[in-house]
Amino acid sequence: MKLDGSVAIVTGGAQGVGRGIVEALLGKGAKVCIADINKATSELTVKELAQTYGDKIFFKECDVTKDAEIKAVFGAVQDIFGSRADIMVNNAGIIHEFDFARCVAINLEAQIRCTHAAVESMGVNNGGKGGVVIFTASITGVIPFSGAPVYGATKHAVVGYVRGIASCPSYSQCGLRFNCVCPSFVDTPLVSDAELLTYFDAECRDTFAALRNSVDMLRPSDVGVGCIKLIEDDTLNGKALVVNHGDTGHGDVVAYIFAEPPTDTIKF
Repeated sequence: MKLDGSVAIVTGGAQGVGRGIVEALLGKGAKVCIADINKATSELTVKELAQTYGDKIFFKECDVTKDAEIKAVFGAVQDIFGSRADIMVNNAGIIHEFDFARCVAINLEAQIRCTHAAVESMGVNNGGKGGVVIFTASITGVIPFSGAPVYGATKHAVVGYVRGIASCPSYSQCGLRFNCVCPSFVDTPLVSDAELLTYFDAECRDTFAALRNSVDMLRPSDVGVGCIKLIEDDTLNGKALVVNHGDTGHGDVVAYIFAEPPTDTIKF
């Protein structure tokens, strides 16, 4: 897909990984709508980025757990940019091991809600142009993570959803591709804020903190580059792109398509 002149929506795009993705898209010539529940931060981000990109960026307040607000984002994009969206980035997410229902509602259910809205607006069978839906998953979606099992479960589910919907006959006529990016630890408020550790019990808190401190942090821009790869390469569909610092957790940033071939068989 050619990004120059395309139209994108990024949920949770006001800060952290989301902002990194927004900046990567803008840098490639896309027009971007930030769909975020955090109005103050979103408005500040738009003000800052508009100094470089002008009217190619705007903000629409959105609670991704509410279908009406998600649908309103797609309507606003068409009104302001004069075109339906080509790219939907399901990025909004939280970590909260105690409030597991909210974690599931935002990290999984909301991504499915947003995807249904994207298919309705962007699908060629619904008058759209087709395009790409990208999901921000996590490396904890392809490997076990004892420090945050609820969070890891939601990200495993996202990876499974992407793989499934990409090959689902019900979506074969919509002209959309579905991929996810699976970054390791990223230097963002979500990971770095001391308050975050209060969302874990004591044992998991120590595990999470130890692992976080043992590897090099990615930059939000690294995740943005991964998303661009998944968008631009028309051969990629149903893929999970891992972005990290390699097997050691240190050194150069690398990316690879995750594959899970069977390594052991059990006879019954």
